Amino acid sequence: MELMTLMPRSPWRDLRRDLDRFEDIGIHGVVVADHLFDVHGPDRRTARPGYDPLTTLAVAATLNERLELGTMMLNAAWTHPAHLIRSLNQVAVIADPRRVLAGLGAGWNPAEFAALGAPMPPFTERLARLERACLLARKLWDTGIATVPTVADDLPVAPRPATSPRLFIGGGSAGVLALAGRHADAVDLGPPTHRGRIQGPVPTRSDAVRRIQTTIDDLAESMAAVEAAAALAGRPRPQASVFVTWVQFCRSTETADVSAKLCGDLGLPGRDLTRCPYALVGDEAQVRDQLAERCERLGLDRLIVVRAELDRIAAAVNAL
Repeated sequence: MELMTLMPRSPWRDLRRDLDRFEDIGIHGVVVADHLFDVHGPDRRTARPGYDPLTTLAVAATLNERLELGTMMLNAAWTHPAHLIRSLNQVAVIADPRRVLAGLGAGWNPAEFAALGAPMPPFTERLARLERACLLARKLWDTGIATVPTVADDLPVAPRPATSPRLFIGGGSAGVLALAGRHADAVDLGPPTHRGRIQGPVPTRSDAVRRIQTTIDDLAESMAAVEAAAALAGRPRPQASVFVTWVQFCRSTETADVSAKLCGDLGLPGRDLTRCPYALVGDEAQVRDQLAERCERLGLDRLIVVRAELDRIAAAVNAL
């Protein structure tokens, strides 16, 4: 199983050092989100600005020659997909294309759409845009030219990397999972719809609430849906990943208390977070056991983690 983490928010002069350190401790790659800002409250003036993902990956590609480079995920609702694919191709030309995970998403944060002066489109419309973007990417990378109604008419690929990047889709709704099975080379398994929706003045909080309530059983059902859609489309099973947002090493006797505290911080009653695929809680042996079970149940090819306890997580992953 490969291990990836978030691109460090280092000063540019320090980025090479940090990427090399990631490689040294056994991390296989980095991902960059596509957010205009990260907001954890109703006042956008206190928000943390986001990096431009494609510029950042292009720079990283010149600083380290081995780490995988991914977007997680480019918002297909903001930009014409031809522009996104051209930029992804350019990163793939700069780097070895096999290093590039080309993540595309439907967009989910209403605050960002509002900041652009437009309401967030309904999910069905965003999903349709994402499907058209995936169709365009698949046709351009597989055949070199693409026609997709309302998007492209005999559009040639440019620039053309030696091999195609891997198309990477993330989400948890039935529509996104089916789309990933039809088109993607890799899928990041998000919370299923029945665990709640993103809403309210602080959407990142409602996202955390639904993530912390998701179980391994939930994602096993999600992965089965992806595999069924892939089989129906005559495509191979996409690689699978999850994004771990809580990492807490502690004594084995403290696992229940730590889990209760993490849930309580979100206003939820305590629950066993060793069953949550987005959390790693416990001592080294417990964390290894959690990783091993998730690999077996979900068929994980890749783990993406927040930048916390990376040395210990890398040791646990590489010991599997």
